[in-house]
Amino acid sequence: MRQGGSTHTAIRDEIKAARKDLVENGTFKEKVAYFFDYYAIHTIVIAVILIFTVAFIYHQVTKPEIVFNGLLLNVLSFEEGNPVEDLESGFMDYIDMNTKEYDFSVNSSLIYKLGDDSGQTQMNDYQSSQAIMTLCSAGAVDFISSPLDSILEYGYGDLIANLEDVLTEEELEKYRPYFLYADLTVVKQKAEAFDNNIKASDIPCPDPTKPEEMKEPIPIFIDVSKCEKMANIYDYSSDTIVVAFAANAPNRDRFPDFLAYIFEE
Repeated sequence: MRQGGSTHTAIRDEIKAARKDLVENGTFKEKVAYFFDYYAIHTIVIAVILIFTVAFIYHQVTKPEIVFNGLLLNVLSFEEGNPVEDLESGFMDYIDMNTKEYDFSVNSSLIYKLGDDSGQTQMNDYQSSQAIMTLCSAGAVDFISSPLDSILEYGYGDLIANLEDVLTEEELEKYRPYFLYADLTVVKQKAEAFDNNIKASDIPCPDPTKPEEMKEPIPIFIDVSKCEKMANIYDYSSDTIVVAFAANAPNRDRFPDFLAYIFEE
């Protein structure tokens, strides 16, 4: 055992001596070959890590600042053109902001409550619902657009803002003809049902177009069905298309600009 250990030690010492002699006295070609034999993999790994680190830092430093976030539900494919991209670029032009420095971020990938009642559809709805709640709760959404039937239930939660809380008196009067409502009394009933482990969706939502039949009507949706910029995005739908503002929106100061833009003729 000891003799074997001594032999191994002697071999290691010889290898070290040979390497040292090569580094000190070898030709340039021999030194390069030695380097690639023993250090190439380490160098490549370090270089790759360094490249990714620099790229990540560069991206974080140079990426445009988000000035407005949109969540467009149930956007399907288009036969020609892309009205979502038109909405993005058009709004940035409208507020006269440099798109290299600033960005209007629009998520149009989620499909929710659109289709049959198959198991796959229900699973997709569940996943989309979780994504909507996560994005809104995290302050990553300023506004949501959707066919009314798909988003009505969200008007009875805490993700969507009361328009009276986010618009000025002048703006409320201007857009009031397009308002759709939720009944605050029903909002409270649904919240109480949820707290008592009762399925809140079993409590029906009143007709949002008839605030006169509600006990405590509050405006939460804006009907944008006749706004060309939004109608082009949802040209497949015969349902009412609405816009709602997120209660936890980080860029509330952009609400008036966005409404003015989509209602622009």
